[in-house]
Amino acid sequence: MVGIVAAGGGIGALVAPPIANQLILAFDWRMSYIIIGVIYLIVSLVAAQFLKRDPAAIGQTAYGADEVANDVNHREAPSLPVRKIVGTRQFWIFLIVQLCAGIIVHNILVHIAPHITDIGISTTIAASILAVTGITTIIGEIILGTAGDRKGNKKMLAVSITIMLAGYLWLLNSKDIWQFYLFAAVFGIGIGGCVTQQAPLVARLFGMSSYGITLALISLGFTIGAAAGPALSGYIFDITASYQTAFLGSVGIAVIGLILILLLKPLVSGSTENPSKQEEDYS
Repeated sequence: MVGIVAAGGGIGALVAPPIANQLILAFDWRMSYIIIGVIYLIVSLVAAQFLKRDPAAIGQTAYGADEVANDVNHREAPSLPVRKIVGTRQFWIFLIVQLCAGIIVHNILVHIAPHITDIGISTTIAASILAVTGITTIIGEIILGTAGDRKGNKKMLAVSITIMLAGYLWLLNSKDIWQFYLFAAVFGIGIGGCVTQQAPLVARLFGMSSYGITLALISLGFTIGAAAGPALSGYIFDITASYQTAFLGSVGIAVIGLILILLLKPLVSGSTENPSKQEEDYS
């Protein structure tokens, strides 16, 4: 379900680049940002009015609420207050993983179009290449989101970052238009898988009693990476007149993220009969 809901972001990534490109051609990038921002604000506020806090508000029950959850994906981690969660090593490991993910995802979303146009490819093609990323992001969210439910979110997060790592290695030597389209198709799948695993993995690592604030704090790591990564890459480009060093740095950051994922384990309560088996299943 997270994958299906998150697919909305992929649809936005699909339709936004061509629209933004036409707006920039008609106005300028500053006015285009204002127009897109106003549209986003209006659509978000209107859509939010249809959300309900609980299924009971529309006379329904939560899916699976009357079922006994026997598999590991529904086995709850111990419920801890947020102050104790923040004091655990697992929290900080996951926060840094999300920081790495924010950097490697948004370095591409921000800089792939300038990189493509810098080597002589038109802005229209650059926008269409970015739109391909939106299409395959939807595919990644649904396929890897489903796989996360069945195989474990930790495994699928590692798979997603590995896909993006492979995309960066391909990008380093890409010069032709078809190579960029292939890159966008592969990288988008990795993005979709990455963003879909975050929310359920927070629940399975830290429980549900402080889920909202814990997810917000973990998401902050991704947001910081999304802001700092592109800024640093832009600075590197200004110095070197090339994105190669910035993209190579993203490869190293992806490797760090993969190593840290291997260290993630759920907080196991003392009442768990077989904690080692639980940790194995969550992996």
